[in-house]
Amino acid sequence: MPNLTALIVVATVMFCVLGGVTLLAHIYNLNNIKSKTVGDGQHGTARFSTKAEIRKVYRQVPFTPEKWRRQAKRNALPKLPQGIIVGCQNKGGETVALVDDADVHCMMVVSTKMTFVTDDYLSDLGAFGVDPGDHFKIEGGAFVKARAELPVMENVNLITTADFFTPYSKDFGNIDVNWDVLISMKINKVLSATINTTLKYDNDVKTFDDNGVKKGAKVQFKEVLGIGLAYNF
Repeated sequence: MPNLTALIVVATVMFCVLGGVTLLAHIYNLNNIKSKTVGDGQHGTARFSTKAEIRKVYRQVPFTPEKWRRQAKRNALPKLPQGIIVGCQNKGGETVALVDDADVHCMMVVSTKMTFVTDDYLSDLGAFGVDPGDHFKIEGGAFVKARAELPVMENVNLITTADFFTPYSKDFGNIDVNWDVLISMKINKVLSATINTTLKYDNDVKTFDDNGVKKGAKVQFKEVLGIGLAYNF
């Protein structure tokens, strides 16, 4: 319960930060529309996307969990795009997922989370939520993704992305969180710097005390500072 309370507090703070970024950036104003009277000269389309347009916009990924399990046992992770599954098609008896790998803001009430454990020792322990001895786990649940970009000041930009997932199982309400913040700064014509932070909470990653007793999951945090040099020929 203390971990769940802390997670709710962290999630509330993140939503407040994202909301503040949105307001500061004036993302939802009408300044970029030629007339602030909505409907004055604006036009749209009233048709469905063609198959060619769908193929161009979305990545098509065959759903082959048995193949992924075999690859995981050989310590060869499948190369899958990161994104949102927006639909699926049946081609010749094979299910093909349509994946939107662009930056999006969305809430999905039906989503999936896949976990691969290639190490045999960790697999035998049932680490990361997989069944002992298994190398692969798939969960259905709800997923929320948000992204915001803000020019903080001249030559300083902020990009933040937050992902939230909760499974439709006995663990429903235990929210997995992945929150990335990237601040990029151009110091001068040669020097640039970046600060990247990641806050992560995964309910499947349990902790152990000094006596080896399994405890609940904890919040993880990472920070990376980068300095870059650039020279134009």
